[in-house]
Amino acid sequence: MTKILRWAVLVVLGSGSLWAQDKKSPLTGPIVYLWEKGAPLAQGEEEKDKPSISVYLAPEDKATGAACVVCPGGGYGFLAKDHEGHQVAQFFNNLGVSAFVLSYRLAPKYHHPCMMLDVQRALRTVRARAAEWKVDPNRIGVMGFSAGGHLTSIAVTHFDDGKADAEDPVEKVSCRPDFGVLIYPVIALDKPYTHQGSRKNLLGDKLNDAELNEDLSCEKRVTAKTPPCFL
Repeated sequence: MTKILRWAVLVVLGSGSLWAQDKKSPLTGPIVYLWEKGAPLAQGEEEKDKPSISVYLAPEDKATGAACVVCPGGGYGFLAKDHEGHQVAQFFNNLGVSAFVLSYRLAPKYHHPCMMLDVQRALRTVRARAAEWKVDPNRIGVMGFSAGGHLTSIAVTHFDDGKADAEDPVEKVSCRPDFGVLIYPVIALDKPYTHQGSRKNLLGDKLNDAELNEDLSCEKRVTAKTPPCFL
């Protein structure tokens, strides 16, 4: 827990220098698509229909074995992938942490549960390839900013230990994060507290579904099994 807090604080304190970099030349890592044969509920074959992670492996001389899936914000309508993604990943690398910047599906074409499926698949993928990427399968967390922070809150409260009967070997792997870091996140979906734009983009035509709003107000979903988090 102490290490998680230290990483989170360092990322927040270092964000000013990260954001000062030239935004015209965003940093990018190798891209891995999360589903080889197309994502569930996909509505096309364009880039926006194919969730992926950009892979930033920590240098061998610094690697701690820890890893983090990074979820950029953008109100569930776009992705702030530079200052809330690629630059954060490079900063994590400097700390010896491998990072994986998630490009999840977005409104207006996609709504819940697509975003949840994407972050869960990203966690499963990193854990399934832990040996290849030289990360500890028991030290894989998730971090998000703004709406990406809400997606992180979903990841730390909606998870499973893997689907034993799945044909896809990646789906057999747990999607439970070992830690979560939520930076200026959207959390509640209750009208007095939520960010209405993010809520609308997430829920789409189910905006007034009371049960779904309750389920995705993740501050109400915390249990003894929820991993340690920094907010």
